[in-house]
Amino acid sequence: MQRAINGERYCRACWRQDPRSFDTCSRCGKHATIVARRPQLVCVSCYEAPHHPCGLCSHTDRIATRLDGVVVCPRCYYGMRYPRLCPSCGHQRLLTALKEGQLWCAECAGSPVTFACPGCGSVTEPRKHRLCARCRRPIVARYLLTSVDGQIRPELQPLVDYLGTHHPSAQSLERWMRKSTAAQALREITDGTLSLDPYALIDRVGSPQTASFLLSLLVASGTIPNLDAQRARFEHWFRNWLPTIGTTEEQRLLKRYDAWVLNSSMRSTRRDAFQRRRSMLLQTAAFLEHIRSSGHTVATFPQRELDVYLTGSDYRPTRPRRTPKTDSHGRRLSRPGVSGGRIPWKDLSHGTSQQIPARAS
Repeated sequence: MQRAINGERYCRACWRQDPRSFDTCSRCGKHATIVARRPQLVCVSCYEAPHHPCGLCSHTDRIATRLDGVVVCPRCYYGMRYPRLCPSCGHQRLLTALKEGQLWCAECAGSPVTFACPGCGSVTEPRKHRLCARCRRPIVARYLLTSVDGQIRPELQPLVDYLGTHHPSAQSLERWMRKSTAAQALREITDGTLSLDPYALIDRVGSPQTASFLLSLLVASGTIPNLDAQRARFEHWFRNWLPTIGTTEEQRLLKRYDAWVLNSSMRSTRRDAFQRRRSMLLQTAAFLEHIRSSGHTVATFPQRELDVYLTGSDYRPTRPRRTPKTDSHGRRLSRPGVSGGRIPWKDLSHGTSQQIPARAS
């Protein structure tokens, strides 16, 4: 409530449109809205609120408003814009009426509703701005995705509708719009400076988490066709990483290893599956670089040096050879045991400390 005259209450918006709220300011001499009338007329531009203990929290601060004659500080006044439990009915409401020394909802206190949303009349949604969060949400979404000519691109209309109906909070949507790299990328798409292409978006946002969120948002809203965001991130990384490998032959081996071994063995689309796939490629690339630096190729790399690479030591424990069993004619019946701690190539992908490709070519 802004004013009560002759028993009639006026909200802030209605009172400032009423001709009785205008007069000549005693300080600036302008004909403007008067907010203080005693001891002199002071307009809204010249007025400086005095400090006084708040009648709700007892904290001394400038006076934001008076509620039925009780001084209310700015913190309590703006807190009335957020729903809280009414001590009378127990429902989440905007508590805008003072009764029995407590804030009650207007319905329980029998007072006029002063903070209801002018768009939908709700007293259960926060009102940080003129409209409640639910009514403001589609406005924020349209503002984000409207181009400089005031139009929304047809391909972005599904995203506007999705943000306006599915985002839980208009306040968090506004914070995201101001600070998020993903929102900045959407603005560039709206302006036409960025293509609506998954790989272009991944390049633009940089952060893997932001890229996954943005791609998932575009897929959920129907803005782009169904797409596995984690797979798209991995393929984008692999396409940019592979040319950085030393030789063309190593690039060919890594590409075959990823297609024949990793892609066929990892069917999961979870994030950790692609992280493991990336880690195995990096380990394999390091192993191929080690082979090249030692002067060998994959075909000529000795088993002993492979054992040293895997175990970090050239120690080779020996076992006593078993005497082969023979028949009455001296022919051996079974193969003797194999001495030494050699690790055969076919077992490289099982039980070793590092994952080396089971099939290099």
